[in-house]
Amino acid sequence: MTNEQRWDLIVIGTGGAAMAAGIEARDRGRTVLLVEHDVLGGTCLNVGCVPSKRLLAASGHRHAAATNPFPAAPTSAAGVDLPALIAQKQDLIDALREAKYQAVADAHDFPIRYGHARFTDENTLDVAGEQLTAPAFLVATGSTPAIPDLPGIETVPFLTSTTAMQQTELPESLVVLGAGPVGLEQSQLWSQLGVRVTIVGRFAPHNEPELAAVLKDVFTTGGITVVEQHATAVADTPGAVTVTTDGGQTITAQRLLVATGRRPNTNDLGLDAAGLRPTTADSWLSMTTSAPATSGSGPPGTSPAPRSTSTSPPRPGTSRPRTPWANRRQWTTAGCPASRSPPRSSPAPASPSSRPWTRVTAATAGPFPPTTSPARWRTTTPAAR
Repeated sequence: MTNEQRWDLIVIGTGGAAMAAGIEARDRGRTVLLVEHDVLGGTCLNVGCVPSKRLLAASGHRHAAATNPFPAAPTSAAGVDLPALIAQKQDLIDALREAKYQAVADAHDFPIRYGHARFTDENTLDVAGEQLTAPAFLVATGSTPAIPDLPGIETVPFLTSTTAMQQTELPESLVVLGAGPVGLEQSQLWSQLGVRVTIVGRFAPHNEPELAAVLKDVFTTGGITVVEQHATAVADTPGAVTVTTDGGQTITAQRLLVATGRRPNTNDLGLDAAGLRPTTADSWLSMTTSAPATSGSGPPGTSPAPRSTSTSPPRPGTSRPRTPWANRRQWTTAGCPASRSPPRSSPAPASPSSRPWTRVTAATAGPFPPTTSPARWRTTTPAAR
């Protein structure tokens, strides 16, 4: 089966970066199709920022009640109804999905096709058996928890940040592997809901030492145990899990939560067929390609836009270069679709020849930016179409 319409842009994914891309392209008079193989909304809405902040807010209220310094004005921090709390979190996700994603897509008039996307060549995408073609593609598939190659990990029914926020039974104790942003967020969330939490790993490794020290004091004062050692093995024991560290310490808890980083969501996308050659370095995925107009993006904090090659002066009051459409290396960044204005009633599209798509030869996705501008950033001159 072949598509009757040739799209100007096909975006794989429906998260913040994908929606921003769709809005921007439609504002420029282009035809856009978004492809989603799971649930509309991407990482942030479904398994990231929204559910974690909702549960953090709830746990914060409980913690405030439990640590009330005014006994003359008593508060209660009784048991947690976790199934009801998880259901309330899901209600919020469902409401935001409709208001901030589906309604925005409808308002800007770009359709969403459901099915797994896989490149069959540089210009063709197979979606549930349908062959879709376009002169440009954007891979905005987000990220997923990265599981370390740790002895014994395959024998343990561990949690990730995704599955932890779906559980309906509160564990008595929890050991968290990883003390980066996700690990710290999950640790505080569950601790404030009454779980005894132990963190294993270097505390806030990507923050300044002074800030990490303040955060650590807050966590330990709040009752969270911090073991700044590397885990060397995990083992499943009856009713519990045991973590062994390189310092010879053994930590036992009812459940294990792995929060050691995230990796790009690129499984079975047919990247080779599209001319993309992934390489990993320092938790990044670099994709070099000879395919015209193939770019990558991701959720906030995991896929920053490449540096511009423009020599134009910055916009007044900003440091962002004034880059023309044809010279942008990656013309979309992650953002909140709801913050964009509705589509103009009379858009003035430019002809494809006056605004050619950029040939992008590299794209990245990873949890943290490199400390220096990598040599692998390369851009070629847009080809005439």
